[in-house]
Amino acid sequence: MAASCSRLAVWLLAAAFLPPPASAEDHMVGGSASNGWTLTNYIIGWAEDQTFRVNDTLVFNYPAGNYTVTEVDSQTFRDCYRQGNTIAEWTTGHDVVPLDKTGRRWFFSSLDNHCDLGLKLVVNVVPADGTPAPAAPPAPGAPTPDPVPTTPPPTAPPPVHTPVSPAPAPNAPPPPPTDSSSSDALMNHRKISEAVARAAVVAGAVQALVAGVLLIVAAVLTAPAFAADIVVGDDQGWRPNFDYDKWVDGNEFFVNDTLVFRYAKGQHSVVQATEAGFAACSQANSLGVWTSGDDRVALNTSGQWWFLSGVNGDCSQGMKFNVTVLPEVELSLPPAPAPAPTTPPSPDSSTPVSYAVGGAVAAAGAAVVAAAVLAF
Repeated sequence: MAASCSRLAVWLLAAAFLPPPASAEDHMVGGSASNGWTLTNYIIGWAEDQTFRVNDTLVFNYPAGNYTVTEVDSQTFRDCYRQGNTIAEWTTGHDVVPLDKTGRRWFFSSLDNHCDLGLKLVVNVVPADGTPAPAAPPAPGAPTPDPVPTTPPPTAPPPVHTPVSPAPAPNAPPPPPTDSSSSDALMNHRKISEAVARAAVVAGAVQALVAGVLLIVAAVLTAPAFAADIVVGDDQGWRPNFDYDKWVDGNEFFVNDTLVFRYAKGQHSVVQATEAGFAACSQANSLGVWTSGDDRVALNTSGQWWFLSGVNGDCSQGMKFNVTVLPEVELSLPPAPAPAPTTPPSPDSSTPVSYAVGGAVAAAGAAVVAAAVLAF
């Protein structure tokens, strides 16, 4: 009875580490079943709250003829280039796109300047959750271990003298002991059989726990990392007489982030200048000009970027700044996680991936030790 309880505890502990299976999900892009894929919805913000798995589907709803759903490669997506590498395009107004493999996929509307105005979507598809197969049952005819005697003999058993006898027929019960030596031999045989059975239970538990840890690590490493929308000037937007140097120092800029310039149309503009033009408050040889009042500039390369307003002497009033764009952060697993401290600090939003993975591995190790203790 004690051995059965130990086995049950081991398997319950192993099952606790395995994630439940997930069913496929239909994602209504933009969060609306009627007009989700439109310029009035903040598509990127909607995507940040979603998890996309293999076998899920994207559902694009919009007025047919007013928009398209165009799948492209990453470079075409960054540049909003309508003549780039188009992978597929849908125009029915109710388009269902299956997510049949892992990895990133890029979509935008190819009509007019929809992509420049933010009607674009990138999704990172992660593997569907699963559970490892249960351990195979013991082969027919395998001996079932008897319970260990709760009261050991008061003295050590005498040396074992195994009598020579003909080998028993297959699956035949052992012959009854003829003396105390045979009884001791049978008891030792039972102890060895029970030890082997316990070792098999622990091995099965370890296999299940390792599978669970691998699933946890895979989920952590494939967690989607979304680019950020950074509003220039914070709540009051793109305006003169503002300390942009201090604002830049309080932010970090990475490849695939987007700068959002908000201002009264006609009163200011957004000019991506050269380094020389920036120093001279000049638009000469500018790399781009925006004037809509709600301009989105994708930071698609690392390095220095310079911006200024080219209207009404805004630049001379301090309406200019430059940023250093850092390479996109890659998630990776360190060679060997450091041992967790005795009293770790409370995690926050900046906890690195390696710490999360190390914690999962440490928890699995503790579970393996607990399983061994319960089994023995």
